[in-house]
Amino acid sequence: EEDSAYTIEDEQKTIELAGQVYGYSDPPSATITVTGPAEDAKLLGVKSSSDAFTAVPEGESGSLAVTVTAASGLEAGAHEATVYIYTGDGATHLVEVSLTVQKAGASLTIGKDSGTVLSNEGTDRFSYAYTGDGAVSVISSDPSVATAEVSGTVVTVTGRKAGQAKITVRGAEGPNYKEAPDAVYTLTVEEYSAPSTGSGSSVTRYE
Repeated sequence: EEDSAYTIEDEQKTIELAGQVYGYSDPPSATITVTGPAEDAKLLGVKSSSDAFTAVPEGESGSLAVTVTAASGLEAGAHEATVYIYTGDGATHLVEVSLTVQKAGASLTIGKDSGTVLSNEGTDRFSYAYTGDGAVSVISSDPSVATAEVSGTVVTVTGRKAGQAKITVRGAEGPNYKEAPDAVYTLTVEEYSAPSTGSGSSVTRYE
């Protein structure tokens, strides 16, 4: 760092903002205190190397400050920036700023948890609500009894043969959300009996 009449305490040259969870509504901030000459102390400007943080100068002569604030809506992950502080004597001071955004929890709920169909490929449907950003998949515990497929927010299950199968709806981990707890629907498939065709008609013959 350049020789300067202005100083920043060592513990403020590396700032780790309070960790957040994705979707946070109150962006964290920190204040960097700059100490300058007794007279005519001033900042010529400040700049952040990343849009993930803003740096704003404030303060009065002799004791100046820069407030660094994280942007809203940052993706999950690690964010870093260098804040450049330009002081009245022409020097440039560097402060490293970082913030870690954790993935948020996701929820997945289904419209109903059980149903019954017939084995001649009878179908049932249910909807789901999902707050995550990972892919949604469906898994049958016994595809020979029942199969399932998902389209949009609707799951369609189809009976194949008599028995019972559990259909697990799963929301995978995504860029900003953790894997959601599974939701389970139970399908009972009853044996299909074809209707009787009757005894047929009789014919009376005349000699």
